[in-house]
Amino acid sequence: MSVPPSRRRTRAQRLASGRAPRLASGLTALTLGLAGATVPIAAPAHAAPEWSPTMCAAWESSDPGPEVPWHMDRLGYDNLDMLGIDGSGVTIAVIDSGVNPTASALYEGSDITVENFAQVLDNDQYKNKDGDVVGLDCMHGSFVVGMLAAQPGVDSRSKFRGIAPGASVIAMRALEGSTPAVSRKEGQSEPLEPTIEAVDAAVEAGVDIINISQQGPESDPEFARAIARAVDAGILVVAAAGNQGPGAGNSYPAAYPGVMAVGMTTNTDAAEPRSQSGPDMEVSVAAPGAGVVAGVPLCVVGVDNGCNEKPDDGAQGAYLNQTGTSFAAPLVAGAAALVMERYPDMTAEEVKKRLEDTADPTGSASPDKVLGHGIINPYRALVAPFGADQQPSTTPAPPEPSRYAPPPADDNSLQRNIALGVAGTALGVVGVAAVVTAALPSGRSRRWRPAKHE
Repeated sequence: MSVPPSRRRTRAQRLASGRAPRLASGLTALTLGLAGATVPIAAPAHAAPEWSPTMCAAWESSDPGPEVPWHMDRLGYDNLDMLGIDGSGVTIAVIDSGVNPTASALYEGSDITVENFAQVLDNDQYKNKDGDVVGLDCMHGSFVVGMLAAQPGVDSRSKFRGIAPGASVIAMRALEGSTPAVSRKEGQSEPLEPTIEAVDAAVEAGVDIINISQQGPESDPEFARAIARAVDAGILVVAAAGNQGPGAGNSYPAAYPGVMAVGMTTNTDAAEPRSQSGPDMEVSVAAPGAGVVAGVPLCVVGVDNGCNEKPDDGAQGAYLNQTGTSFAAPLVAGAAALVMERYPDMTAEEVKKRLEDTADPTGSASPDKVLGHGIINPYRALVAPFGADQQPSTTPAPPEPSRYAPPPADDNSLQRNIALGVAGTALGVVGVAAVVTAALPSGRSRRWRPAKHE
């Protein structure tokens, strides 16, 4: 699925007037991007091997659980539907572990391009209990893209959809897998260079938002410069704050200047205990991240690396239930896309401030070290009157809906492990099974690796 240049370039063209702060490098990239009819993705400097999205492992059909996932209810998706705003004209780069957008009906109609910057290693591949290779581990990236861009009305069993299904997504595979056991052998780590190259490619492509659901405990100079180039180019960089808990230390890229760091909450509006904070990391806002549900690639498992045939049981989706700031971040990135569509002249910094100003307070001092200015309220961000220092709304705001009162957390359901079924082993039912906890890739600079959690 390619991204039509007319859609990919819309906001970049509107912002070319100079409203967004850009240094020379950002201006150069923008000018080059506008010069041609198409926007090629820069070739990775380390010559990543040939890769196809169909190499991603897939899941058997599974029960999606509640008809309306709790995070959709909490963020008021029904109210967003009434406004008719879906992120159209906004392009989001998702730098993660990749996705196969052709393997699920949830992506039919989505505007998704997939690019590869990572290596393809033998030990990067899922194997079933018999040792058969059934595909690359693209779970993490698939989940993040699903939270953003999955289409509504696809599966009669669930109202699940992405928060910004009209946005264009460039899924940049920079991670080899979602967990250390899949990506590299124990004690080994993923390189950071593919992520840096993906950031630069996103700048060259003129995207509006970059979502990075990765973390590392140490800053890397080259990574810091790449993020600075993106920020200077007027791109909103949204990053997961990390899953090591309050006071665990800075997490990068979330702690870099100009980045919108995202914490996570439970269905009681409390901070999830692992949502991270650090002395130099300013968490901007929070979003649901505990036990959230999203769709993942669906097809008959074990056929040609798991992804070339649709199931014969009539199901239209495979679903996982996950916990992590990884999955709160795309909700914020998607909410930003909605704001950008409604207010196309706003800069990235203005969009960030808008989401902060309209967030639901968490009851503690604001900004809070773990939850920032509070839990995003996308509907309010779109319709609430602007302050004296902001541009006014051009349309009357409809009445604000009553705030969602989430039910008490089901501690038992949130602690069970879900079975990732491959090669004929069915995926654990989401409505009965529960969370694969905190699946956020992390690691040290140049020695980055997906996180392990106790």
